[in-house]
Amino acid sequence: MKLGPNGLMIDSFGELEAFFYALNLSGVLRLNEDLKDRQDKILIKEDIAVKQSQIDKLKEIRGAFNESFSIKLSSELVEIITNSLVGAIEQYVSEHPLFRRLYEEPGKRAFRYVFQALKHPRIAVSAYILKQQSPDHFAHLCRLGILSLGIALHLPMRLPRIHTTSFLMGFLSELPFPSRKVMLDAYDSSFALREVSEKAGMMASRLDAPVVVVEAIRSAQAFSELAQEIAGDADATKESRQIDSMENVLFFEESAEGDSDAHKDDERLIPVLAEILKFTRYVFFLFTKLEHSEHLIEEVSFRVAYNARKGFFNLDLVNPVLKRFREYELEYRSLMMLADIESRCPYRHSAWAYPKPRATQVICRHTVTSCPHLQNGWDLHVVSPQEAFGWIGASRRPVSKTRSGRGACKDSHKDTGLMQTFLSQAMRFFAPSD
Repeated sequence: MKLGPNGLMIDSFGELEAFFYALNLSGVLRLNEDLKDRQDKILIKEDIAVKQSQIDKLKEIRGAFNESFSIKLSSELVEIITNSLVGAIEQYVSEHPLFRRLYEEPGKRAFRYVFQALKHPRIAVSAYILKQQSPDHFAHLCRLGILSLGIALHLPMRLPRIHTTSFLMGFLSELPFPSRKVMLDAYDSSFALREVSEKAGMMASRLDAPVVVVEAIRSAQAFSELAQEIAGDADATKESRQIDSMENVLFFEESAEGDSDAHKDDERLIPVLAEILKFTRYVFFLFTKLEHSEHLIEEVSFRVAYNARKGFFNLDLVNPVLKRFREYELEYRSLMMLADIESRCPYRHSAWAYPKPRATQVICRHTVTSCPHLQNGWDLHVVSPQEAFGWIGASRRPVSKTRSGRGACKDSHKDTGLMQTFLSQAMRFFAPSD
């Protein structure tokens, strides 16, 4: 089963039969061309609704005809396929606590957006093929779309088609890459992400996705460009060039890219969608890092709040999502205040509240002795490593020797009293001596 230029191509009667009965297509399925036996006798005429009795008859005479079928993508067939996909997506939403919370308020309205997003003939058929032939990858793409739409559902702004395009963007954003390792590596690397995003954008265009969706995928940003340690760029790029299997799975033969001029999309959507995609990928990155946590949603909300306040994500996107988890509000607001205090450092990125999430001190990582906020403290030895909170930014590593000295980063802003529980004593980290 593959997507051809004029319809759905099936090269096995068994596959045709399974497709017919799985979606109850009696009176719906139509062929693009006559089906003939080996004596050139017409068994089923083109564009005539196929009945169950005809499928049963073909089963009886199997071997007497060439098993190659071109299925017409009628609006009725596309609607049935799309409804079957939406049913699977509803199941994915019900299985995940984060998705359930985001979809509680919108309810069935959200799934109408999903239906509208997937009902494009080439997109619906491609999604169905993936569901049958690569169910794990299909499930992952659905979850990306679910979260992207879940974020868009709570946006305070109103933009035309933001809901349908956000789901479609999430679903298509990693379509060519069934290897999760390729994408997880690319999340951290601008170079690798540009390559995979261009590939995904090209494939989305071939499926006649709206221009705004294609451009949003192509303009996606790596969320950890400022990370101190970015590993695997070359390996990720090398592997991404080798992973083309989804293209072979979906397409029967090369076809021209979708007609971009046919879609009149509002370009204002593109930066919003690109930011939604960056946020969505970060949450999935956290899911991978925190998969064994007993408090997954709590941990995710803390890291999202902190890094959004640090400027890695747009607060207009993040705040409405965080409000769905009010039981964690005190903690995540405290982390946002920590991020505020760190950001006030006149020597950018030098202030480090430590240890997170319940910091008790602020470390001056760059040992800026001329800082006006410097305050006497005592030597600090880092004896255990600490990753950047949320795995974005710099990490702290143990050192064998610490230069002796005293000092601390003193925050002189008037609202620091709000943070006294967390910042009862400010200290300073001294770099190893040569």
